[in-house]
Amino acid sequence: MDARARVKAQAEGGCACLQFDPNVTQIVVPNGAASVPGRVAVDLRTGNVYGFPADPLGYPRNPGKEEPTVSNPVILGRFNLDRLSRQPFGQ
Repeated sequence: MDARARVKAQAEGGCACLQFDPNVTQIVVPNGAASVPGRVAVDLRTGNVYGFPADPLGYPRNPGKEEPTVSNPVILGRFNLDRLSRQPFGQ
């Protein structure tokens, strides 16, 4: 292999890009029309904050249905990661 060969970062599909809050919290939809229990996740690439409706234990389930329940994300806002300093602390 050529010593000057370029290296590439792992493709986006292989990264863990969502960080979930382990706690169940009340998710308030941005227009205030609803408030439901759920989990909050941050997309570490974009700063987008999502709420995933869930039961009080944090699982996307509906006891009245036999098939698995799918919890669709609700966008709650965005952390502006572009404003973070790129300089190491103390420099």
